[in-house]
Amino acid sequence: MLKYLPMRTKAEMRVALVVLTIAAIILTVLLSTLALYLMTSGDPHEIWHINEVWMRGILFAILISGAVGTIFFHILLNTMRELYEARAQLNVIAQQDPLTGLLNRRGFDAAAAVLIQQAISRRDQLSALICDIDHFKKINDTYGHECGDQAIQHVATLLRRISSDRRHAVIGRHGGEEFAVILAGQTHREVACLAEELRSMIASTPFVWDQAYVRITISLGTSMSPPAAASVHSLLSRADAALFEAKSQGRNRVVQAPVALAA
Repeated sequence: MLKYLPMRTKAEMRVALVVLTIAAIILTVLLSTLALYLMTSGDPHEIWHINEVWMRGILFAILISGAVGTIFFHILLNTMRELYEARAQLNVIAQQDPLTGLLNRRGFDAAAAVLIQQAISRRDQLSALICDIDHFKKINDTYGHECGDQAIQHVATLLRRISSDRRHAVIGRHGGEEFAVILAGQTHREVACLAEELRSMIASTPFVWDQAYVRITISLGTSMSPPAAASVHSLLSRADAALFEAKSQGRNRVVQAPVALAA
C-alpha cells in the first residue's frame, strides 16, 4: 500500500512512525518499571528471583507495547490512506467540470502542459482544436438554460466519443460553450478529419428536449506546431483565431490556422 503513496505522504508517515517509535520506547520503559514494581512488592516470601523478575517484566512490557504499537500503526495507516484518498478526490474535483465530466480550464491547462512536454521528448507534432456551439444564446433564449446545459453535455459526449481512440489527447471544457483539445502525434490531415467528423456528427445528431428534436451546429478552429514551437498558449491562441475566422465565414465550419514554424 505504501508504494502507491506520493512522496510527501511517505515523508509524513516517516515522521509519524518516528514519533510512534519514541512513544513506544517510553511506554515500554514505563510498563517495565511498573511490572517490576508490582512483581517485587507485597509478601517477601513471594518475591521472585531477580532474573525471573526482569524476564517477566520485559516480556510483559514488550507484549503490551507491541500490541499498542500495532494498533496505533494500523490506525495511523488507515488515517493516512483516507487522507490521501480525500486529497486525491478533492484534486480531481478541483480540475473537473461538473456539468460534462471533462477537465475544466485549470485541469486542461495542467494536463496539456504535461502532454506537450512528453510530445517534445518524442519529437511529435502538436495540434489544438477549439470548438464553440453556434448561436448558443439563442438556444438558451428559446428553450431555456437547462436545454443549453444539455446542448453542452451533448457536444461533450460526442467529442469524447470521437477522441477516445486517440492515445495522446487532452480534452476539456474551456469555458461556457467552448471546448478545447490538445493532440500529439497527429498529422495535419488527421486533425482536419477529426474536426470535420466532429462538426458533421453534431450537425446530424440532434438531441431530444421536451419531446422535441433540437439541432445544433458548432464552429471549429485548429492549429498545428512542431515540438520546438509548441506551448499551450500558442496552440490555443492560434486555434482560437481560426475559430473566430470560422464564425466570421458563417459558422458550422472548420478553419485551420497555418502551421507554426519552429523558432
